[in-house]
Amino acid sequence: RVTDHASETHTDVPRTTQHVQGSAPEMLAEASREADLMVIGTRGRSPIRALLLETAADARIVSVYGRFDPHIPGGSALPGARNVVLDTMGHFRVLADPRILDELDTLTA
Repeated sequence: RVTDHASETHTDVPRTTQHVQGSAPEMLAEASREADLMVIGTRGRSPIRALLLETAADARIVSVYGRFDPHIPGGSALPGARNVVLDTMGHFRVLADPRILDELDTLTA
């Protein structure tokens, strides 16, 4: 299994596993508030069911990115998410854009 291989290979990276019941979008949103990284498997669900879960999670994502990024020429728009395009150009310059803080304020209000 991938998770077993990862935990054996990267012993310095702490990980936890949680099994929860409830609405997938609500449970993912709750877990993501404190997580640095989330790995989610389909657990044998059909590809259609997995896509529905992914789409529900995408609706809770805010993708903030610059008008042009030379490292991601296709852009960072995520279908189903709220996409915020900044006038800033470049890969790292968006981090200094004041609208980043505005978006964070909006999300935490």
